Amino acid sequence: MKRLLIHIGTEKTGTTSIQQALFNNRKELNKQGVHFLQSAGSKNNRMLPRYCMSLSRFDNWFNEQGIVTEESKLEFKKNFREKFFKELDTLDERIDTVVISSEHFHSRLESVDEINELKTLIGDRFQHIEILLYLRHQLDVCISHYSTHLKYGGTQELNDFISSRCKQSNYYYNYGQIIANWSCAFGEGNIVPVPFSKTVFYQGDLLKDFFYRIKSNLNLDSF
Repeated sequence: MKRLLIHIGTEKTGTTSIQQALFNNRKELNKQGVHFLQSAGSKNNRMLPRYCMSLSRFDNWFNEQGIVTEESKLEFKKNFREKFFKELDTLDERIDTVVISSEHFHSRLESVDEINELKTLIGDRFQHIEILLYLRHQLDVCISHYSTHLKYGGTQELNDFISSRCKQSNYYYNYGQIIANWSCAFGEGNIVPVPFSKTVFYQGDLLKDFFYRIKSNLNLDSF
């Protein structure tokens, strides 16, 4: 296959809407040579970031799956690799672009070693790899999280909430370090950072912008 587009979020940038549109239109996309990965999760390819997390790191998803030891994580990784390669190996020969999408690439992978795990998995199956990330201003992201904080009964003051989270030492908000880490693994020229703004989006629309970045000649009428 010629091209792989990895959409790594970031969070709070309409990723759920993008994934829903990819899932809803996957048959039409296939007709136009584009495949949305399914073995890592039908909408959110969340299993791929988990595959890449170091053996010693676990999150709520692993706990929910009963994967709580390094041995069980190794078994998960083995089973995932088999499903992942089977999906790629059985794609129609008309497919020239594969799309992967999960905001958890942003929130779960915190080191170059973890990102390199993804690069190792992909190997040399693609002639070209692009890493696409939409970047919303960090303060706006933090305020969005604060709304969720209040919704679930949080009582922290806004200024304290922001000052304790939205800072350079917090990798989640350090876009420069995130881009540097992904550049280290995949090469600076393959990273496509896009400001999360209607003034930048193709035709002022996030979904149109995303599909345009998949292929500029996609028929967008059905999207």
